[in-house]
Amino acid sequence: MPEFLTIQPPNYLHSFLQGNPIFVVYRRFLLDDLIKVYDLIEEILISKNLHHLVSFAKTVVKEMVQNAVKATQKRVFFEMQGLDIQKEYQKGMELFPEFLQNNKNIPLPENYQFSAEIRIEHLDGHIWIYVRNPGETTEAEKQNIQHMLERGKKLNSVAELLESETKQKEGGGIGLSMIIVLSKSLGLPFPLSYTSKNGFTEFCLKLPIENKR
Repeated sequence: MPEFLTIQPPNYLHSFLQGNPIFVVYRRFLLDDLIKVYDLIEEILISKNLHHLVSFAKTVVKEMVQNAVKATQKRVFFEMQGLDIQKEYQKGMELFPEFLQNNKNIPLPENYQFSAEIRIEHLDGHIWIYVRNPGETTEAEKQNIQHMLERGKKLNSVAELLESETKQKEGGGIGLSMIIVLSKSLGLPFPLSYTSKNGFTEFCLKLPIENKR
């Protein structure tokens, strides 16, 4: 039986407290096993006396990991359909929702090392949580991400965000926008960033260890 989730090193908390990074590799599309990842995040934050950031961090990591897994599944779908995701994105996305509904537990193809990879580091007075997936963003995905991040920067409350969502012609999801809005309520500087290059897309959550509430 394949190992769907691996955490390295096995004594990850002790190793992290010694200044070493933690690596988590996820190799499936169902999200059942990810509770272990969220528990790991809680352990790490509590070890640094960041109890007040536990709920926020677990929410953000859940959003990032689920987005990464779905992005990988999308790319597998395009390959199965013989479609170029960069050139035929809209055509493929018309068929993708039905594929998701009927293929929730397809195995990860052998040419994919992971559906999501998580790296956690302690550096420069911060905890950095990186989540990446295979494949670079398409232009449409890039525009949607940028829209959600910018919308979160402009709004100051969850109520405003929900009102903004109901006015949109197309619901692009409020997850990333919600992260930015919630970070403001915690007094955090803009904590989320992403890059898409060299065959991967990676989101990063930056949490200040010195932040006290």
